[in-house]
Amino acid sequence: MGAYIGGTGIDAGYNFFAPHVPPAFKLVFELHYGDGHVEYETSKLGTRAGELRMASLLDLLGQTEDRELREGMIKFLVHAAWRDHPNLSSVRAVFGIVNFPTAVNYAHGQAESYRVLCAFDVTAEPAKVSPPTP
Repeated sequence: MGAYIGGTGIDAGYNFFAPHVPPAFKLVFELHYGDGHVEYETSKLGTRAGELRMASLLDLLGQTEDRELREGMIKFLVHAAWRDHPNLSSVRAVFGIVNFPTAVNYAHGQAESYRVLCAFDVTAEPAKVSPPTP
């Protein structure tokens, strides 16, 4: 319960409702297949609520100073992507921040840019965990 309260920010009073827009973080999966081709994808979520939850999770990951926690959480997301693509040979997860142009720069055709904060390679399919036997 404490993690939920801290993660949502409702323990901070005014900060939860403050007009602060956090930076936009992005997680991109570089999917490597056995035949040598590479594809790129972000997390596929079927609902707007799921997309909002993922954005909140990525914001929390971007704010954490604990590298091991960040790496562990990203690897959980890698394993979810691996389930969708069982014939992968490896996955590189690239986590970064999206830098949006100012309104003036956008009007002149400048697109957003992406600054990599960290990248993790996962080279083995996650082990299948069997339920304990009674």
